Amino acid sequence: MATKKKMPPDPLIQLADAVLANGKKTLEEIRAAMIETLRPETAFEMRRAQEIAGLEVELEQHQCMHDAYLVAKAQELAAGLFAQGVIKVIARDTHPDAHAKARALFAGDAETRDAALDALWKLGVTQVELLARAHEALAEPLAQHQNRISGLMKRRRELFDDYETLRVSAARSTRHG
Repeated sequence: MATKKKMPPDPLIQLADAVLANGKKTLEEIRAAMIETLRPETAFEMRRAQEIAGLEVELEQHQCMHDAYLVAKAQELAAGLFAQGVIKVIARDTHPDAHAKARALFAGDAETRDAALDALWKLGVTQVELLARAHEALAEPLAQHQNRISGLMKRRRELFDDYETLRVSAARSTRHG
């Protein structure tokens, strides 16, 4: 019976999982910090504060996903550059050293990252150029995240305005109450 060769995990999914999984505690800290900063005093204020905190968490998640897509694509392009001297995507199961060096450009210890950056510069390419090429290649999917981020930021401003209105009206009613 022939065994199926197990495909290596998708680096994009690994990167997104790492960013979001590592961020879970941070996301809870964002939520707690928002509530603490806003210091809601009434039930209505608490509801708005929770909505704002939830929005901040969603905003952070979309920004992390956007960045993960961009970095993963830049790593794919860098692997092609390291392996063949041309900025292009190569199969993941080929040129393991090139893929490792490409991953090191954006993660890992400083020494390994510096060595990968030196190799990149020797090829006449910068990290910024790789990111620009990755952005160009992912323009449509990234636009979806950017549109969602813009919508969330607009909603956040609206919720902050509502929250401030609640605070002002609560202060007014306590003075006149």
